Amino acid sequence: MQGTRQLLKKILFKIATHSPIIEKVLKVLSVVISLAAISAIILEHGTYIESNQSNWIRLIVTTAYIFYILKFFIRWTYSGSKPLKYLKENILDIVVIVFFLLALILSPQIKHLMRAPDEVFVHYRRLFFHIYYAIIFLVEIAKGSAILKKINLSPPLLMMLSFFVLISIGTCLLMLPKMTTHGITFIDALFTATSASCVTGLTVVN
Repeated sequence: MQGTRQLLKKILFKIATHSPIIEKVLKVLSVVISLAAISAIILEHGTYIESNQSNWIRLIVTTAYIFYILKFFIRWTYSGSKPLKYLKENILDIVVIVFFLLALILSPQIKHLMRAPDEVFVHYRRLFFHIYYAIIFLVEIAKGSAILKKINLSPPLLMMLSFFVLISIGTCLLMLPKMTTHGITFIDALFTATSASCVTGLTVVN
Protein backbone atom coordinates (compact mmCIF):
# COMPACT_ATOMS: atom_id res chain seq x y z
CA MET A 1 0.00 0.00 0.00
CA GLN A 2 2.85 2.37 0.91
CA GLY A 3 4.58 1.61 -2.38
CA THR A 4 1.40 2.42 -4.31
CA ARG A 5 1.09 5.79 -2.55
CA GLN A 6 4.68 6.65 -3.31
CA LEU A 7 4.20 5.74 -6.97
CA LEU A 8 1.04 7.85 -7.13
CA LYS A 9 2.86 10.81 -5.57
CA LYS A 10 5.66 10.51 -8.13
CA ILE A 11 3.17 10.40 -11.01
CA LEU A 12 1.30 13.45 -9.69
CA PHE A 13 4.61 15.29 -9.20
CA LYS A 14 5.63 14.52 -12.79
CA ILE A 15 2.27 15.71 -14.09
CA ALA A 16 2.44 18.90 -12.00
CA THR A 17 5.99 19.58 -13.22
CA HIS A 18 4.98 19.28 -16.88
CA SER A 19 1.56 20.93 -16.51
CA PRO A 20 2.36 23.93 -18.79
CA ILE A 21 3.36 21.58 -21.63
CA ILE A 22 0.35 19.35 -21.01
CA GLU A 23 -1.94 22.40 -21.02
CA LYS A 24 -0.59 23.57 -24.39
CA VAL A 25 -1.01 20.08 -25.88
CA LEU A 26 -4.57 19.87 -24.53
CA LYS A 27 -5.47 23.25 -26.03
CA VAL A 28 -4.16 22.29 -29.47
CA LEU A 29 -5.86 18.89 -29.37
CA SER A 30 -9.07 20.48 -28.12
CA VAL A 31 -9.23 22.84 -31.10
CA VAL A 32 -8.38 20.11 -33.64
CA ILE A 33 -10.75 17.48 -32.22
CA SER A 34 -13.61 19.92 -31.64
CA LEU A 35 -13.43 21.27 -35.20
CA ALA A 36 -13.23 17.72 -36.58
CA ALA A 37 -16.28 16.62 -34.57
CA ILE A 38 -18.39 19.65 -35.50
CA SER A 39 -17.39 19.29 -39.16
CA ALA A 40 -18.36 15.62 -39.05
CA ILE A 41 -21.74 16.41 -37.49
CA ILE A 42 -22.44 19.10 -40.09
CA LEU A 43 -21.38 16.70 -42.84
CA GLU A 44 -23.79 14.00 -41.63
CA HIS A 45 -26.82 16.26 -41.24
CA GLY A 46 -26.11 18.59 -44.14
CA THR A 47 -24.98 16.26 -46.92
CA TYR A 48 -25.85 12.86 -48.32
CA ILE A 49 -23.30 10.36 -47.07
CA GLU A 50 -22.68 6.63 -47.41
CA SER A 51 -22.77 4.08 -44.58
CA ASN A 52 -18.97 3.82 -44.31
CA GLN A 53 -18.73 7.60 -43.97
CA SER A 54 -21.36 7.47 -41.23
CA ASN A 55 -19.18 5.00 -39.31
CA TRP A 56 -16.23 7.39 -39.55
CA ILE A 57 -18.38 10.25 -38.30
CA ARG A 58 -19.54 8.14 -35.36
CA LEU A 59 -15.92 7.33 -34.53
CA ILE A 60 -14.86 11.00 -34.68
CA VAL A 61 -17.71 12.18 -32.45
CA THR A 62 -17.12 9.35 -29.95
CA THR A 63 -13.41 10.24 -29.84
CA ALA A 64 -14.35 13.88 -29.18
CA TYR A 65 -16.56 12.86 -26.24
CA ILE A 66 -13.83 10.66 -24.75
CA PHE A 67 -11.24 13.42 -25.17
CA TYR A 68 -13.54 15.97 -23.52
CA ILE A 69 -13.93 13.74 -20.45
CA LEU A 70 -10.23 12.84 -20.30
CA LYS A 71 -9.22 16.49 -20.63
CA PHE A 72 -11.37 17.39 -17.62
CA PHE A 73 -9.83 14.68 -15.44
CA ILE A 74 -6.26 15.45 -16.59
CA ARG A 75 -6.70 19.12 -15.68
CA TRP A 76 -8.26 18.11 -12.38
CA THR A 77 -5.26 15.86 -11.69
CA TYR A 78 -2.69 18.63 -12.06
CA SER A 79 -4.85 21.23 -10.30
CA GLY A 80 -2.48 20.64 -7.37
CA SER A 81 -3.62 21.06 -3.79
CA LYS A 82 -6.90 22.71 -4.76
CA PRO A 83 -8.98 19.96 -6.45
CA LEU A 84 -12.22 21.14 -4.82
CA LYS A 85 -11.66 24.68 -6.04
CA TYR A 86 -11.12 23.34 -9.56
CA LEU A 87 -14.38 21.37 -9.38
CA LYS A 88 -16.28 24.46 -8.20
CA GLU A 89 -14.83 26.59 -10.98
CA ASN A 90 -15.75 23.95 -13.60
CA ILE A 91 -19.18 22.95 -12.37
CA LEU A 92 -20.63 23.30 -15.88
CA ASP A 93 -18.17 20.69 -17.20
CA ILE A 94 -19.22 18.33 -14.40
CA VAL A 95 -22.90 18.76 -15.25
CA VAL A 96 -22.20 18.16 -18.96
CA ILE A 97 -20.14 15.00 -18.27
CA VAL A 98 -22.61 13.55 -15.72
CA PHE A 99 -25.58 14.23 -18.01
CA PHE A 100 -23.79 12.59 -20.95
CA LEU A 101 -22.84 9.49 -18.92
CA LEU A 102 -26.37 9.15 -17.55
CA ALA A 103 -27.84 9.41 -21.05
CA LEU A 104 -25.39 6.74 -22.23
CA ILE A 105 -26.04 4.38 -19.31
CA LEU A 106 -29.82 4.82 -19.37
CA SER A 107 -30.14 4.31 -23.16
CA PRO A 108 -31.80 0.84 -22.80
CA GLN A 109 -34.37 2.21 -20.34
CA ILE A 110 -35.09 5.22 -22.56
CA LYS A 111 -35.51 2.92 -25.57
CA HIS A 112 -37.97 0.79 -23.59
CA LEU A 113 -39.99 3.86 -22.59
CA MET A 114 -40.07 5.17 -26.17
CA ARG A 115 -41.16 1.76 -27.53
CA ALA A 116 -39.61 2.76 -30.83
CA PRO A 117 -38.07 0.47 -33.50
CA ASP A 118 -34.31 0.03 -33.24
CA GLU A 119 -33.49 2.14 -36.31
CA VAL A 120 -35.72 5.01 -35.11
CA PHE A 121 -34.23 4.95 -31.61
CA VAL A 122 -30.66 4.84 -32.96
CA HIS A 123 -31.43 7.82 -35.23
CA TYR A 124 -32.84 9.96 -32.41
CA ARG A 125 -30.12 8.91 -29.97
CA ARG A 126 -27.44 9.93 -32.48
CA LEU A 127 -29.24 13.21 -33.12
CA PHE A 128 -29.43 13.86 -29.36
CA PHE A 129 -25.70 13.23 -28.85
CA HIS A 130 -24.84 15.40 -31.85
CA ILE A 131 -26.88 18.31 -30.48
CA TYR A 132 -25.35 17.67 -27.08
CA TYR A 133 -21.83 17.84 -28.50
CA ALA A 134 -22.73 21.07 -30.27
CA ILE A 135 -23.58 22.45 -26.82
CA ILE A 136 -20.19 21.24 -25.53
CA PHE A 137 -18.56 22.97 -28.51
CA LEU A 138 -20.31 26.24 -27.63
CA VAL A 139 -19.17 25.87 -24.00
CA GLU A 140 -15.59 25.45 -25.21
CA ILE A 141 -15.91 28.54 -27.41
CA ALA A 142 -17.29 30.51 -24.46
CA LYS A 143 -14.23 29.53 -22.42
CA GLY A 144 -11.95 30.60 -25.23
CA SER A 145 -13.68 33.99 -25.54
CA ALA A 146 -11.25 35.31 -22.91
CA ILE A 147 -8.75 35.60 -25.78
CA LEU A 148 -10.85 38.44 -27.23
CA LYS A 149 -10.00 40.56 -24.18
CA LYS A 150 -6.33 40.36 -25.12
CA ILE A 151 -7.08 41.56 -28.68
CA ASN A 152 -8.81 44.60 -27.15
CA LEU A 153 -11.49 45.13 -29.80
CA SER A 154 -13.88 48.03 -29.40
CA PRO A 155 -17.53 47.06 -28.62
CA PRO A 156 -18.90 48.33 -31.99
CA LEU A 157 -16.24 46.39 -33.94
CA LEU A 158 -16.84 43.29 -31.82
CA MET A 159 -20.59 43.50 -32.53
CA MET A 160 -19.96 43.90 -36.27
CA LEU A 161 -17.60 40.91 -36.30
CA SER A 162 -20.08 38.77 -34.37
CA PHE A 163 -22.81 39.48 -36.94
CA PHE A 164 -20.37 38.83 -39.79
CA VAL A 165 -19.41 35.44 -38.33
CA LEU A 166 -23.04 34.52 -37.59
CA ILE A 167 -24.21 35.45 -41.10
CA SER A 168 -21.27 33.65 -42.73
CA ILE A 169 -21.96 30.44 -40.79
CA GLY A 170 -25.70 30.68 -41.54
CA THR A 171 -25.04 31.20 -45.27
CA CYS A 172 -22.72 28.18 -45.44
CA LEU A 173 -25.19 25.97 -43.57
CA LEU A 174 -28.10 26.97 -45.81
CA MET A 175 -26.11 26.01 -48.91
CA LEU A 176 -25.60 22.43 -47.74
CA PRO A 177 -27.50 19.89 -49.94
CA LYS A 178 -29.87 18.60 -47.23
CA MET A 179 -30.78 22.04 -45.87
CA THR A 180 -33.20 22.79 -48.73
CA THR A 181 -35.43 20.67 -50.96
CA HIS A 182 -34.37 22.12 -54.33
CA GLY A 183 -31.10 23.87 -53.54
CA ILE A 184 -30.48 27.57 -52.98
CA THR A 185 -28.26 30.19 -54.59
CA PHE A 186 -25.52 31.95 -52.66
CA ILE A 187 -27.34 35.33 -52.84
CA ASP A 188 -30.59 33.82 -51.51
CA ALA A 189 -28.71 32.00 -48.72
CA LEU A 190 -26.84 35.19 -47.80
CA PHE A 191 -30.06 37.25 -47.78
CA THR A 192 -31.89 34.67 -45.65
CA ALA A 193 -29.05 34.37 -43.14
CA THR A 194 -28.68 38.16 -42.91
CA SER A 195 -32.41 38.67 -42.49
CA ALA A 196 -32.64 35.94 -39.84
CA SER A 197 -29.72 37.45 -37.92
CA CYS A 198 -30.51 41.16 -38.19
CA VAL A 199 -34.16 41.79 -39.06
CA THR A 200 -37.29 39.62 -39.01
CA GLY A 201 -36.33 36.40 -40.76
CA LEU A 202 -37.67 37.27 -44.22
CA THR A 203 -36.87 34.94 -47.11
CA VAL A 204 -37.26 35.13 -50.88
CA VAL A 205 -37.75 31.36 -51.30
CA ASN A 206 -40.31 28.95 -49.88
